[in-house]
Amino acid sequence: MRYSDMEFENYDNVLRCIIRDLRSPTRSDIAKHLGLSKSAVSNIVSRLIEYGLVLDGESIQSGLKGRPGTSLSVNPSACLVLGAAIVSSAWQFIVCDLSGTVKDTYVQKIPELSPECAMSSLVEGVGHVLESHPDHLLPGIGIAVPGIIDTASGDIVVAYDFGWNDRIRIGDHVEKATGMKAYVCNRHAAEGIAEYRYANEDGEQSMVYIGISSGIRATIFSSGLLVSGSHGRAGRISHLQIDPNGPLCTCGQHGCLYTLANDEALVGYYHDGGGSSFQGTIAEMAAAIIKAADEGDAASRRAVERLGDVMTTAVRMISVMLDTRKVILGGPIGDSEALVRRMNDNLSSIHGVDLFPSVSRCRIKRYGSALGAVSLVVDDAFALVRDDFFSRF
Repeated sequence: MRYSDMEFENYDNVLRCIIRDLRSPTRSDIAKHLGLSKSAVSNIVSRLIEYGLVLDGESIQSGLKGRPGTSLSVNPSACLVLGAAIVSSAWQFIVCDLSGTVKDTYVQKIPELSPECAMSSLVEGVGHVLESHPDHLLPGIGIAVPGIIDTASGDIVVAYDFGWNDRIRIGDHVEKATGMKAYVCNRHAAEGIAEYRYANEDGEQSMVYIGISSGIRATIFSSGLLVSGSHGRAGRISHLQIDPNGPLCTCGQHGCLYTLANDEALVGYYHDGGGSSFQGTIAEMAAAIIKAADEGDAASRRAVERLGDVMTTAVRMISVMLDTRKVILGGPIGDSEALVRRMNDNLSSIHGVDLFPSVSRCRIKRYGSALGAVSLVVDDAFALVRDDFFSRF
């Protein structure tokens, strides 16, 4: 059956309102939000319910005359969604329902952290998941990776902290190898999306998530909208210049946030302060320092507080520009009580404290990047099923 672009767009927009844009909306809420007639929305919703993507919920008394509206929600069991994220030297896969509830997980080791090995391991892991879930899986995969991402092409432009300096066509590779549409995003940006979508209990619409590990990246929400920028790269705060006299950064500037607040910087602060208890890779030592600081170790706490002072400066810059209400810290370094406490103490001592946001730790402790990548697929659910959908009506 043929369908027009406008017809597809209307169905897509209505489903996105139910999935993402509005909380438990009625048909009237959606009609008002999209500028469509109530009869048009009712017809679309009826077909989405018949197809199985949407559920009709409880009545809502609006205080107006007439029949009360009923709230709508996505049918979580309509299909499953696949997401993947690089975590350390492995791919972490999750299979979720449409509400973001994790139903299954799988880990695929990456033998060598090169682009070629990463892509072949990703395809191998996807194959395993497809064998385990042959039915009800949307033909799309969310992929969370390090570096600067061209979200339009699905390419990793560069990932300095992984030593990947050339463009990597990961999205194209996965689509050709698996037949699934690839949705590629930065791993920290994906974590921020997951925090906003699935752990934002108070419904705050102005929020910044900052992920800190070997790299640093922010995810910015303003008035409920994800700020992407003209090239999909908004949130690259790692190259905010904190100290013009600081160390040379890979970008050519001196004293970027990246050089002063990532895992390598934290380990340096620890050693500068006389600490010597931890051995291993940079990531392993940084994780040990964070844990020890939260447990009260003096040398570790001093290192974390020094990093916290740098992050406070960055948050002040962000707050002046965005007037955000909430800052969430995540990633292996950001998920630290000692770090959050230091930053909030710093911010509370600044004149005009009401202008600065509160800082808190992330709530999603596992699968954050993969879950954020899943949400990108969920947002495009109707596009992924449209041919089957329209063939039925």
